[in-house]
Formats: sequence, C-alpha cells, structure tokens
Amino acid sequence: MGCDQGFAIWGPFPPGSQFCGKVDAEGDDFFVNIEISTDTGSATMLGTSALMQGVCIPLANEGQGALATVRIGAETATVLLRMFVRDSSGTVLFECTTQHSTPKTTSNIIITLVPAT
Repeated sequence: MGCDQGFAIWGPFPPGSQFCGKVDAEGDDFFVNIEISTDTGSATMLGTSALMQGVCIPLANEGQGALATVRIGAETATVLLRMFVRDSSGTVLFECTTQHSTPKTTSNIIITLVPAT
C-alpha cells in the first residue's frame, strides 16, 4: 500500500514490527524528518542524517502516526524517501516510496500505524 496521495493507513502490524526509513538523494539542498508519535504522546524523531544511513525503530503495540516532511531548498535536489514496516522476521508488510525534486517546496506524508489487536 503506497502513500502517493500523502496519506496511508498501515495495519494491522504484529508485535515485534519495526518502522523503517531510508533516503537516497542527488544534491544536498534538502531536509527530511520523520516523527513517529504514539497515542500516549511520546514521539521519536528520525532526521536527515539517520535516514541517509537507513534506520528502523520498534513499533509499540498501540496506535501510532508517522509524519514525514521533505523540504527541497532553492538548489536542485532529488530526494527519494522509502518508508516501510517490517515484521520481526524482516518481511516487509507495508511500503511506500516517494520522490521529491521541486525547488522551494515542502511535502508532508501522514501514515497511520494500526497494531494487531
């Protein structure tokens, strides 16, 4: 299930699942941030540096939301953002990849993460 419209609902995901993000880019005038928030109000921030390396965090067994923000500066840059949820065995359950390249723009992608009950 993609997120081409800027919004997706991913679930249910089993206990032990992880949310992962990875950025590939040409150029360096950009910023990418993903904030994962839980129903209880705690939040985890994944910044550009971590996303360039690829990063995964464990998902809590509660409702969560992910807000990805991609900002392209005045210089030319092409940013490919891949986000996915994988289970404890590494199998990808949900995935979306978006490309951003328009100078002086900000794009937001919202993903609702629903655990198995």
